Amino acid sequence: MEHSEIMGIGQFQSVIDEAAIDFFKKMGFDYNENGPFVQYVNYQLKLIEPKPRQVSYSKQFKVSKENLAGFNELVKQIQNGADINCYLSKKSIDPRFSDDLLDNFGVKHFHLGELLKGDFIERTGEIALGFVTIYEIFFISAKMHGIGHGSIWYEKDIFETIHDERPDLIEHLKFNNVLDIAPVNTKPEDLKALTKPHITFAII
Repeated sequence: MEHSEIMGIGQFQSVIDEAAIDFFKKMGFDYNENGPFVQYVNYQLKLIEPKPRQVSYSKQFKVSKENLAGFNELVKQIQNGADINCYLSKKSIDPRFSDDLLDNFGVKHFHLGELLKGDFIERTGEIALGFVTIYEIFFISAKMHGIGHGSIWYEKDIFETIHDERPDLIEHLKFNNVLDIAPVNTKPEDLKALTKPHITFAII
């Protein structure tokens, strides 16, 4: 009986892995042979379903004058329900790439260019960080990224802003009545060290 159940699980895994591989081949995506279905889920989680959404902002949110026009166009596209995946990272369509900002905090980042270059909007150093739900995008902050700004993906203030201003967005992630969590992970380098080997951790 136990052997039969294990074989059943193995067969199911093979079926969903094959379906993921067929999808990647159809789309022309590269993938790793190890865990294709997990990569398929990773790919889907990084994208945003086109549909009209409400736009809201944290108290501290501010975009530079240089990128304000691009950001305003992004907001317009969001409210109109357009496909805004072109504003995301180019790696958003790579099933093998894990987005640490998304994996750590559930936050997506948007480039703020005004012109479409190929399949993506023009890249910008300044990016807008937003928490995306089915009905809304809550913009948390605008930060520089790239060379010299490598810690942006692991800065706890992103999550703290959501906790302070929109706790409803992360209510499902909270643990109540928990005492004496150790170690306390607060520094970006700590979060990065835990993220890379895919270790689950608490943020206090």
